[in-house]
Amino acid sequence: MDAALFFKALWTYKWLMIFGVLVALAAALFAGFKVETGSLDYRAETQYNAATTVLLSNAQTSVFQAEVPGQVIDPNVTAPQARDLSSTAVIYAYLISGNVIRDLVEQQVGPLSDAESITAVQRTTQPAGSEANPGRLNLPIIDVRGSALSPERAEEISSAATSAFLDFAVNEQNTAGIPPAERVQMTPLITAKAEAVDSSNPLIPIVAVGAGVLFAFTALSLILFNVRMRRTERAVAAAETGPVETTVPETWVTMPRVTESRLS
Repeated sequence: MDAALFFKALWTYKWLMIFGVLVALAAALFAGFKVETGSLDYRAETQYNAATTVLLSNAQTSVFQAEVPGQVIDPNVTAPQARDLSSTAVIYAYLISGNVIRDLVEQQVGPLSDAESITAVQRTTQPAGSEANPGRLNLPIIDVRGSALSPERAEEISSAATSAFLDFAVNEQNTAGIPPAERVQMTPLITAKAEAVDSSNPLIPIVAVGAGVLFAFTALSLILFNVRMRRTERAVAAAETGPVETTVPETWVTMPRVTESRLS
């Protein structure tokens, strides 16, 4: 169908198309928005992440100390070995993401839904960087993250997970009988505000639904126009040829003449 016939079909069924546009707008709004608490909000749910940054340090060596002083070593005792806290940060990240800390957090903030989670990650970038694109640093610093559908809930989960892990670590140190001078010190540094996680454009379902409904009404208009054109063509063809007459050919029967002589 060329452009002229296309627009002619739409104009012929313009009221159907106007109705289709209204239905498409209504369907698009219903697909993309919802009414809650008297306001119009996107149906697409936004995920929020909040993180609490925790520094791991050695109780005997401050991060502000430039030099470790020498000590008298007993020749019968090996020298103490300092643990690599950067590697320890990775282990702690696994512990925070595990079921033990999750259970402790749920005791504080209630059960976590399927859309909520607790994770931790070792920092590899500067404070302004994002671990979505890891850097090259290997730091004794972890981010304790809470994820939820609201910023307040995400911040609550992150804070509760940090508190739960600090208490868990102290209990483990006490159970193991680790002297205070030999314990890993954990210091919360930053409690960041929740941020929305990058997601798909919420306008995509709106445009897709609206365009789909409008396409359906356009196709219906073209089908009706095509049916109408075919009926018109048949009517014109019938008018030009006229009615078909059916004639029965006459049959002439020649009867022999009966003469009087034959009769006698």
